[in-house]
Amino acid sequence: LMAELNINSSKMYLTGGSNGALMTFSYAFQFPETIKAIAVSSGNLPEFPESGICTNGSTLPIPILLTHGTSDPAMPANGG
Repeated sequence: LMAELNINSSKMYLTGGSNGALMTFSYAFQFPETIKAIAVSSGNLPEFPESGICTNGSTLPIPILLTHGTSDPAMPANGG
């Protein structure tokens, strides 16, 4: 898609809401060198993640805008 749509990878940002936020986090953890920043809404990360990409992945810093509301039953603001 990057070649077909002529996407400039040095200016790529990702966003997602609810389950899309989880996919955005996952991509950012796995391929941080391919994006500039992420913005997610209503996406929880586990308080105690299992060992893997979230705990021992890249150390490349990524700017993140994270917002969370209280009306998403799939991603409760208080966790779950």
